[in-house]
Amino acid sequence: MGNLKVNGKEWLPLQSFRTDEWDWPESEDPAETLVDRGTSRQWQEDAAERLEYRKVEEAKRAIEILERLKTLDKLEPATN
Repeated sequence: MGNLKVNGKEWLPLQSFRTDEWDWPESEDPAETLVDRGTSRQWQEDAAERLEYRKVEEAKRAIEILERLKTLDKLEPATN
């Protein structure tokens, strides 16, 4: 890794070369903000809703698993 250089300058960080696509708007100018507070707030609200939905769904699955375990305990023969 010692010979990696960006534009001939080894002290510059190596740039990412992602191939996947994100919905996040991009700009070549780092000083430019493409996401305003309203958009950011909306994304946070959407994320919170998805998280809550996922928590509820996982809790439902946990209840199903616990109920299934109860029935499995009843089906096992007693060993003595």
